[in-house]
Amino acid sequence: MSKKTHYLADSNTKEIHDLSNPVMDCKLEKINKEYITFLQNNQELNEYLDEGYDGCPFCLRTRSQKAKKSS
Repeated sequence: MSKKTHYLADSNTKEIHDLSNPVMDCKLEKINKEYITFLQNNQELNEYLDEGYDGCPFCLRTRSQKAKKSS
């Protein structure tokens, strides 16, 4: 069984994107490849969130501090 990548972590902005729910506002194509880390599962997602990353306010709204502040 192959691993499926669920999330993309951008180490430049410290933002995590949900690859199963991308929206145009994410601008994934503009993220520099040197800043990209692919996360395979929710455990890795939680580890990155615990390390100070934030969920994207567009595609990972339920895990985004920015989205919570603006609502």
